[in-house]
Amino acid sequence: MTNQHTQKIAAHTAEVLQRIYTPGMAQFQRDFLDWVNEKKLVTIATPNPEHMVQSADDDAFWQALQRFDVLLPDGVGLVLANRWWRWRGREHNLPTKMHRISGREAVEWWLRHLEQLPENQKHKTLLLGAGTGIAEQLARTVDETSNWCLGLEGYTKISDLFASQPSEKTQQEHAFVMDLIQQEKPKVVFVAFGAPHQERWIQTYRQELEKSGVKVAMVCGGAFDYLVGEAKMAPAWIASLGFEWLWRLILQPWRWRRQLRLVAFLRGILWG
Repeated sequence: MTNQHTQKIAAHTAEVLQRIYTPGMAQFQRDFLDWVNEKKLVTIATPNPEHMVQSADDDAFWQALQRFDVLLPDGVGLVLANRWWRWRGREHNLPTKMHRISGREAVEWWLRHLEQLPENQKHKTLLLGAGTGIAEQLARTVDETSNWCLGLEGYTKISDLFASQPSEKTQQEHAFVMDLIQQEKPKVVFVAFGAPHQERWIQTYRQELEKSGVKVAMVCGGAFDYLVGEAKMAPAWIASLGFEWLWRLILQPWRWRRQLRLVAFLRGILWG
């Protein structure tokens, strides 16, 4: 890893922290309800330390992140980095306090909130992405009638959508996704393609989403998998200590290469 790369990670992290959403979950819920009734589309990203390293290697990803209206501090690493830099007195525009809000928490809250509302007050919501059948399963769990919650995997290979020449199959899948959004007109769309594809998808098709009446488009990574039980959540005490990454590594040892990004992130925070 070069010094230039380390500096880039630090610069991206500092820029994200200066724009990060700080009020916490209770205020986020109130703001979300307001955003659903806005005239324009609000886009929400959930950056974490791994994303900071990815963005240093992927200009398209970084450009997409910069265009989001709201940045939620999904990773505890960002919270700790903010504390460290403030303690060191390195940055003057960092938030004095911030609270982690995960994409999973946001999706779960919204779906539970809608379940409690009368039918004529529910906002149509689209769950897009994740593995085969996952989004559909979650949608049916909260809405057996398919009246207000829809689930769709969307793409067999999402990375192909951003290739210089997407395959015919991907183009057909994309046309189906966009036609569905245009016809169903969901007010909220949660996108679970994983980074960097979910961020690029929202910003690439932002205008189309807004024209179709979408009010909130939010990335949510592996949220659907956790909410249907496909992935096992870390115990509360592990999450509170910030060791969810270690829990995931124990359950999914194939993730070890991805966890190396945390080492790069730490270098960026300490020496960037």
